[in-house]
Amino acid sequence: MRVFLKAITMSVLLILIIGINDAKAHEMPNFEYMKTLIEPSEMEYNPTGEYDFPSVIRATDYFEEPLGEYYMYYGPHDGPGGIAMSYADSIEGPWTEYSNNPIIERNWEPHYSVSHVASAHPIWNSEEEKLFMYFHGENTETRLASSEDGIHFDYEQTVVDTSDFSDISEASYARVFEYELSGKNNQYIMMLMGNNQETRKIYLAWSDDGRNWETQQEPLISPITGQGGNLSGAYYFPYEGNHYVTVHGSSGNQYVVDVGENFDQEVHLGSFYQPIESTPENGRAASRSFIYSEDKLYMIYEAGQRGSTKIALAKANTDKERVQLDTSLNQFLKLSNNVFNENN
Repeated sequence: MRVFLKAITMSVLLILIIGINDAKAHEMPNFEYMKTLIEPSEMEYNPTGEYDFPSVIRATDYFEEPLGEYYMYYGPHDGPGGIAMSYADSIEGPWTEYSNNPIIERNWEPHYSVSHVASAHPIWNSEEEKLFMYFHGENTETRLASSEDGIHFDYEQTVVDTSDFSDISEASYARVFEYELSGKNNQYIMMLMGNNQETRKIYLAWSDDGRNWETQQEPLISPITGQGGNLSGAYYFPYEGNHYVTVHGSSGNQYVVDVGENFDQEVHLGSFYQPIESTPENGRAASRSFIYSEDKLYMIYEAGQRGSTKIALAKANTDKERVQLDTSLNQFLKLSNNVFNENN
């Protein structure tokens, strides 16, 4: 009887998945490479010849008399790392390097002394009226600093580390967004990379204040065939009623996963951006962030192979057809696993 029930359950779920995929078309904007925004060799702070994980905010929304309309945070991946900042009055540049980079260093006494700090992700905390900056160092923990001007930061605390999850050796490259999950009593969600037995997957956490976090033990997103075996750089990208999470894989491509309204499903929709093989992308695009400016949608990302990355800009081309995403049955819903386990 149990075998029969499992067979019936899986058959119903298969029909459900087919129905979902048949009924709903998935599209993404057609992003086209525009230019290199930040070339490490042209920057004063350039300890390693590479930059990654860019994030941009509209500084005029939060600060009085900012250096420019936009602030970009980025930094080297390799030691000593360091969080750097540049500013501009247009997303398309030119970008001016802040005169005293890095604004966050690997040694911050008495709080920590590590081999590197990296992966800056800023978000405005409206309740505290401060910019919260999430970053990692070492790769085993994600930290928080805060600022009232976007330049000078106070150290706050470690927000998550590997002990908050099951069987991972890294907890880094976090991005945080305002979003409420049903039944969690939260205001913020965090998605980060966890190294699960040498396979890097995306994990989920949530918080009501941006400081204290609860974590989901099982991965939110795991790599599938063709993605290179690892995923990182998760960025929440709601688009036309869909709850997309964009990631990059070791393959060099950038992918889309539909996680559903309550972040409880995992429908892989394929690649939405494939880098060119020539410079500056050299077959790899990663760690994107998105921002709208003057009715234009931009993607700021790291371009190039690890060890030689630059910060690049792509723009959604509204004159071209959108990218039609793959809705074939090589995707799956976490719902199927949950029901199967309940009947097992």
